[in-house]
Amino acid sequence: MLSQDEYQKIKWQLKNIPTKLTTQQQNNLRKRLLKKLHEHELVAEYPPFQPLPYIQFFINYATHELTLLHLIESTQCSKKVILDTESIIIPHQPNKPALIQLQLILPTSYSYMIFVEVWHLPPEHDTTFDLIKLFFTTLFNHEKTIYIWGTVKELIPFVKFKLFSTEKIYFPKNVNCQDEFKKYWQKNYPHKSTSNTSNEDSQCKCESCLGINPNDVWSLQNATAYKLHVYLNKSLTISQFNIGLDSQLKHLNDKEIKHRQQIINYAANDCLSLYQLLLELDYFHQEQSDDDMIIPIECDTSSTNRNVYFIEACPTIVNGPTQPPLSITSNTSNKSKHEKELSIEERKKIHNRRCTLKQRKRYYHHKITRKNIDKRFTIKQIKNVLKQHDIPITAVNVLRLPFTNEKNISYRIKRHRQMFNI
Repeated sequence: MLSQDEYQKIKWQLKNIPTKLTTQQQNNLRKRLLKKLHEHELVAEYPPFQPLPYIQFFINYATHELTLLHLIESTQCSKKVILDTESIIIPHQPNKPALIQLQLILPTSYSYMIFVEVWHLPPEHDTTFDLIKLFFTTLFNHEKTIYIWGTVKELIPFVKFKLFSTEKIYFPKNVNCQDEFKKYWQKNYPHKSTSNTSNEDSQCKCESCLGINPNDVWSLQNATAYKLHVYLNKSLTISQFNIGLDSQLKHLNDKEIKHRQQIINYAANDCLSLYQLLLELDYFHQEQSDDDMIIPIECDTSSTNRNVYFIEACPTIVNGPTQPPLSITSNTSNKSKHEKELSIEERKKIHNRRCTLKQRKRYYHHKITRKNIDKRFTIKQIKNVLKQHDIPITAVNVLRLPFTNEKNISYRIKRHRQMFNI
């Protein structure tokens, strides 16, 4: 919110646009100043937006395969998805895609908020990458409805990451909520003459009287302000969405954690505010049916400490009560029905992968990871070094991170007591 001095300064600048600027530069400056004033007015008039409870997941190279399997099955069961994307600004270059936000609408009190960090994906040959591709294959299904504030074309720049093709993004029914909201507002809030507006409640709310050009599209911020009567903070529109938001990607100090949490909240609220708009406009009903049951994965999950995994008895809920009544129902008869969305080969792949993970966890209970290994070392050389130092390894995995090209190594040990001698 602007201080009184800042507010008065912007008012003065609007009245004194430098004449030495070109017409285009004058118009751009005027738009920026008017936007700041409008933001100030919204902050002063409306309370901040508060999302409904949700569970957040991150998809990147650090995502556990069991989590991806769960998200794939949950996506099968969710027929309605809200989508948004974020990019980073590069001076004198096209914006670069950085983040895909997905909100799975589920028949529980909580939705799933998923952040796909495309700058931090695993290598293409990795099993995790295959599962992420399978997740998007499940998402872009003919039976799905995807709601987006704009057009689904904003996904096209993400095709280069090879998670999905341009053709696949058109498989679902894509709803441009920005266009739909404009039609709704023009239909329900026509212009009222001044003589008919006797009190504040009956003031004209047509686009022109609200200061919105009838030929322009609505911003999500204006839609939430004038329909939900809340302020949606858009101050972080220009942010580094590619820095790695998931705390599992690297060690972070308190300042870095706080900064990332602000970006996460901003990115999530773009989907969550649209969800509340859709509820307010009654775009879809919140009735539970057998076709919408969530099918949880039955597996041993004690090997992970991520606090938002589906597998925990009480997963961390964002903006929810301390002990949420998370209602996830398993129904064997429904499971076969939902799995028809995937081919037999894809279902077999998920089943085999799940069994492999179970067996691996039973056999290898302990893992040690070392980051930023010298890139000149091959796997064979690494194994030889470990053996020379009598480190009782049973398996060695090397992961080269995209973009940073950092080389990490993890090795597994059968017996817990052997770890203390390393």
